[in-house]
Amino acid sequence: MAELHEKVLKMLTDRGVEEAIVTLYDVDRTTVRYANNEPTIVLSESIETLTIYSSIKERSFIGGFENVSEDFLEKMVDDVVTLTKNSPPTPYYAPIPRGVFNYRVGKRVERKIRQLDEQLVSHVSEAVKASREAGAERSAGILYSGHQVEKLVSSTGLNLQEESASLTLNHRAFASPEASGQWVSCSTSLDGFNPHEAGRRAGEIAVMSLNPVLIEEGVYDVYMGPLILANMMSEAAGFASGFRVQIEMSFLTGKIGEKVGSEKVTVFDDPTTPGWLGEKIFDDEGVPTQKTTIIENGVLKNYLHNSRTAKVAGASSTGNAGIIHPHPWNIVLKPGDAEEEDMLQKLGRGLYLTNSWYQRYQNYRTGDFSTIVRDGAFYVEDGEIKHPVKGIRISDNLQRILMNIEELSDRLYPIEWWEVPVPTYVPTAIIRNVKITKAFGQ
Repeated sequence: MAELHEKVLKMLTDRGVEEAIVTLYDVDRTTVRYANNEPTIVLSESIETLTIYSSIKERSFIGGFENVSEDFLEKMVDDVVTLTKNSPPTPYYAPIPRGVFNYRVGKRVERKIRQLDEQLVSHVSEAVKASREAGAERSAGILYSGHQVEKLVSSTGLNLQEESASLTLNHRAFASPEASGQWVSCSTSLDGFNPHEAGRRAGEIAVMSLNPVLIEEGVYDVYMGPLILANMMSEAAGFASGFRVQIEMSFLTGKIGEKVGSEKVTVFDDPTTPGWLGEKIFDDEGVPTQKTTIIENGVLKNYLHNSRTAKVAGASSTGNAGIIHPHPWNIVLKPGDAEEEDMLQKLGRGLYLTNSWYQRYQNYRTGDFSTIVRDGAFYVEDGEIKHPVKGIRISDNLQRILMNIEELSDRLYPIEWWEVPVPTYVPTAIIRNVKITKAFGQ
């Protein structure tokens, strides 16, 4: 018996659609939200999402539909065909990739992650307890457990399926209203998931942040922890999207072969490593994924492409097709060789920053941005933390940040939360001459 996505593909081709890709995502997710040390919402949900790409005479449609009923199929398909026919032809049209593809096999998925409802609450309690033992008064956060099955069919004969599962904890601890710390634990396995460590580290940062003071605006050397560095690196890798480059909304436009970072900076997209959060076998066009070096020793090497952006660039797809535009799956900043315990000494004098949010751009083309520093932020002198600080933001340029990376530690941290939606693996970093301004006009 044909499944929903297979029925839709047949209905589209029967109605004259020349090319189509139909993908069905079955997602089972449990969410535990908590505040003031107690769970507030426990929600389990199953969401079925259907995405459709259709093309007729170089006119195309892309759309998504949730929880589609059988009764709605005829109308939905008719609407898709009408919208496809009425869309303007695009000069960027490229046919759906064809060929005999070789896909990686043997992906391991821990299916029991989808059956952890009661255990999830105990994981939250474990994180909260660890923060309180570290000296924090209260904790808040969110824990997700998710299991997904993705099924893709196309008019070129592809019939693919991929499964994934993960646990993601975003934990924030408070020692006072002005003293907070955040940490995450993200894993595709129960063995790799550590809520106690997330709670402990968030609690320690919160206690260290008690009684913060305002500091002067200026240019500071900065030691970045993994949360804030992951934010920077996920943004930088996102600018390597061929779509963003071609519409000139990227500071990386036109810079292949040029130096865009320090020699310490090597960034790649790697959805091929087993067990990593962003492991992926095929992209949204059914093309096998691959490891793609974006920046190597500071030099921009590649953009990330789907079939359309690859055609414009005279290149090949890198297996990064999203349903609308190419994007990274699993970002990695290659670690350095410095021990993390020595990083403050290497910094000498400056700021140690643990987190940021709301990174916004004044100019995408140049990479000018600002982001609010939150949670633990500390003034450092002679390699020692002297006191916490507050009310600051980074107002700088993303390429300057990459160019000024002087040192990277030797350990990778997996980071994924709402400020870092694409899984990003980073060490910690020392970055020289970062422009710091006031956050709220004090």
